Amino acid sequence: MSKKGVSKISGNPTPAIGEKTTYIVTDWYPSTPAGERNPAAVTWELFKKRANGSFTTTNIKKKGDGSFTFGEVAAKNTYRLEAYLHEPEGSGPTTIDITPQLAGTPEITKVELRYADDTPGTVFSYTDKLIAKAICINLTGKKLVFTLWEDDAAGNGHNAGNLFVDSREAIVDRTGTATAEFVLTKALMQKAAQGETDPQKLEFYVTVEYYSNRKHATNNVEVQNPEYREPAQQTQQSGSPQQNSGPSQPSQQQPVSRTQQSGAEDNDATQPDASNQTNGTIEPEQQPTPQQPEGRTTSVVEEPKAESLLDAYFAKEEFTKETDETDGNYTYTFASNNNNINKDTVAQIIKGKVDPAVKKDKKYAKFETIKSALTKTSYAKGETISFALYKLGPVFVKINNAPLEEEVYVVATTMLLDGKEVSINIKEKEAILIENDANLPVLEAKENGAEITTLKAIAQNGLAKVKIKLRPQSDDTLKEWKEKLTGIKDGTHTYTFGGNGNNTATAQQKRRIAGIIINKIKAELAEQKKFAKSEAIEKALTKEVYNKDEQITFDVYKSVTEYLWLKAECTGNLQKHEGEFLKKDGAYFEIGKKCPRCTEKITIEQIEELYGSLPAHKAFRQEVVDNLNKYIFDSGKEIHINTCLRKAHFFAQVGAETLGINPDWMVETDKFRYSKSRSLSIFGQRAANLNAAGLLETYCSENPQRRLMNYMYAAENGFGNGNGNEASGDGYLFRGRGLKQLTGRGNYRSAANYIKEIFPDEYTDLEADPDKVKEAKYAVLTAIAFWEKHEIWKTADTVKVSTLDNVKKVRRLVNPGLAGLGDAKSYFDKGITVFKVNSCSPVEGGDSTWHDPIDNPQRTYYNSSGVHREQNGAFGPVRTRIVNGQAVPRNHQGLDIFADVDTPCKACLDGTIVSYTNEGSAGYGNVLVLEVSGEDLRKAKRNYTHEFTAEVESGSGFDINADKFYLRYAHLKSAVKTSGEVTAGETICYSGDSGNASGVPNPHLHFEVAMNATGNGTGLQNRYNPAYFVRLTAIDQPAQQAVKDARS
Repeated sequence: MSKKGVSKISGNPTPAIGEKTTYIVTDWYPSTPAGERNPAAVTWELFKKRANGSFTTTNIKKKGDGSFTFGEVAAKNTYRLEAYLHEPEGSGPTTIDITPQLAGTPEITKVELRYADDTPGTVFSYTDKLIAKAICINLTGKKLVFTLWEDDAAGNGHNAGNLFVDSREAIVDRTGTATAEFVLTKALMQKAAQGETDPQKLEFYVTVEYYSNRKHATNNVEVQNPEYREPAQQTQQSGSPQQNSGPSQPSQQQPVSRTQQSGAEDNDATQPDASNQTNGTIEPEQQPTPQQPEGRTTSVVEEPKAESLLDAYFAKEEFTKETDETDGNYTYTFASNNNNINKDTVAQIIKGKVDPAVKKDKKYAKFETIKSALTKTSYAKGETISFALYKLGPVFVKINNAPLEEEVYVVATTMLLDGKEVSINIKEKEAILIENDANLPVLEAKENGAEITTLKAIAQNGLAKVKIKLRPQSDDTLKEWKEKLTGIKDGTHTYTFGGNGNNTATAQQKRRIAGIIINKIKAELAEQKKFAKSEAIEKALTKEVYNKDEQITFDVYKSVTEYLWLKAECTGNLQKHEGEFLKKDGAYFEIGKKCPRCTEKITIEQIEELYGSLPAHKAFRQEVVDNLNKYIFDSGKEIHINTCLRKAHFFAQVGAETLGINPDWMVETDKFRYSKSRSLSIFGQRAANLNAAGLLETYCSENPQRRLMNYMYAAENGFGNGNGNEASGDGYLFRGRGLKQLTGRGNYRSAANYIKEIFPDEYTDLEADPDKVKEAKYAVLTAIAFWEKHEIWKTADTVKVSTLDNVKKVRRLVNPGLAGLGDAKSYFDKGITVFKVNSCSPVEGGDSTWHDPIDNPQRTYYNSSGVHREQNGAFGPVRTRIVNGQAVPRNHQGLDIFADVDTPCKACLDGTIVSYTNEGSAGYGNVLVLEVSGEDLRKAKRNYTHEFTAEVESGSGFDINADKFYLRYAHLKSAVKTSGEVTAGETICYSGDSGNASGVPNPHLHFEVAMNATGNGTGLQNRYNPAYFVRLTAIDQPAQQAVKDARS
């Protein structure tokens, strides 16, 4: 039977709190008779999204009227409004998901007067209890001041001449309401004390204050005095003083209103910002209203709470929760002179430098604490300030995938089940690793952890968690799992050689030919959803040479994906709770396919293939290799030289520092001394100054080059790294040593301390004995310490293409002067081959077809005003605007990627360009829109941790399971193509500064992931955080500074 009734509705999905919003029927099912297409017969029903994701009715139904006003209690909740003639459908175009938004400006919209029984009040008795109720927006949790005034002045509203009666304070509750009570007997007593000539009635009003110059007044209401008697006429007694028959004067103890305190009288500040009148009528017979027998109470209606098992998921622990617990102090040293400082700006700059430095210690600095420490208006270079640091607490962030052997948390969230045991089983979507419907065994993530199939934890503060390793206990079983996950054999492939002379006599030659074959047949096999393995091809290469038209046949494989879900249960006080979680497409947890070579130990053969052979030093190199393997792979510590890409970067830098692990260069100047020309090349201005003094050639001719090192690395020359002055001798004593060429007293001290922290048994005081660093063991340990302490691996992870600019990003972290950049580039190129980087699984999950919109994308360091404000370019309510002197959050709908004008922008996925238009000079300017497959985008999604507190994952209305999505490229200069199909990685447009980005100091590509090509709505609606797809790299601040300077 065809559907009848409403088929589509429309209206604002993000209405402002307190504002009436109307929703309308825009379409009917075709089979609906014309006589039934009557909006007056339509039922509008409001549902609320609950903690488990389901929508249940609020029991709010309206017939024929689609107008709704959401109160403040609705903020931060999600509702679903549906219109229907017969029965609700639950989802689809007959519904709108609504997320009411705080309007931003505090407002008292109404002040009501009520009797003791909570009915609206008009005429009161002197013996009544008066209840004043304020209805507010954006004031939840704020304190309001209610003041009762006698009205002697003409007209409504507050007047400075009126008399104070009483005052009360009240807090605005979560419903946006504050209530205060007054006893009107106090007003009667005050009238009597003043000798009121007309005590029969009294006009009064109530003001409600939030800001010091804002009052919200009720209309005047008169109070009937039931005890009134007409006074007897008095005659003046002889000799008695004449009584003053004029108006009584204000009491000397009458409080001064805040308006009077300010000295304002007849300006706008004396008028209420909002007022509502409740007109009253005088009735001489007025009797007091009896209070309800049980006594009146003001209460907040809360949703009923019940025991519940809310959710279960895989997670990682991150220390990002800002706590108020102090954890030591930080001393900040000013690097330059700062005169007449803006404390807000300087405090923000200091915080931006300190937070990254202390984050690894799970600490952070508070803006206000730093600002308070800035007690002066100017600071000279070298001056310091000290302020407290605070602890970062743990949060458990949901993850979608992880490789085998990874340590993760399995987390369950609960309601009213604290103290109860939660049991969780891990299940496979398909039987790949274990038998059908069995529980997946994993290891407890602790020393000598047992293998478990049922995870158990006690719920505390609504959360139960178990830390596990994604592996079985048996190494043999683990090997079987890894083999299964590499793919299932699925037939064979016959390859025909296209030319002569394909040598395959050695293992290295076989690997090379196998790689060529894989690349040639990759596309063909991909159409069949298959792939080839290098080892299978190498096994098939049984001859020493293959010529044209010869063939080999080898096994090919079908990819498998291991998806997991969770089954949880918990017995509460009322009942047993059970649930299945992650058990649907798009929600499953995926076991990632980690490249087995990532954790393979380093070999001397790899070192020689990378750097060449040094027969005289092979024994020393082997000692270096043994120590690297000991501390990277056998120590049980997480050392981030554990992927193919990281290995390639690490050894590129080591090679540049040591001429390819050449022991003759392990100690600076011992074997390879600096010539005059090389000194000028390496040391720049320092060498030029020495040459101008006529001393460079002399210093270079000496052996040892003690004076040369003491001069080049002296503190007064700005490159001391903790050294003393030239006369101290520190320059020569702490010259470069080891794989990193550790240089400077401070760096020796720092390396020793870091070794003590991660390898305490290996600690030695390198500052006292710097020659230890030329030993293989400490040459390795100091290089690891430098790599880890400065988190060079984080930048290395982002550099996957070998260009000079890319390698420069890593090189600058090791040698800020970029000496040896060419060598580092050369070694990295070789390292890509030696460590098979291009055959390795990506460092981060995601589909291999994804291409970032700009090569090596980085956030904008500066905002449009030229101020350091990285978060302004992130997704969410990350920006602020000033309203009534207060900062109010403002949304940013995409991701700002730094891009100077004319930077090529690429298609992120295969797709179709649907438009290239100008969206206005006050908006996005030139915008290109690329339509892409929903499945492709979901595959490209990666694990991403929010970098900023206000950042969010998505806006309302975004459906991650949609069939298609739209990538929006904004502020463009030009487009290569304006329509048609494109492939991932193809240049489709060039960045610019059109629209409201014109002339800004931070030119950028504004990039959005959206549900629609245009018309996505206001705020964050229908949009997703692009950082879940874009592989952001480290910010190159000097490069952005250069662009900013050029555009300023």
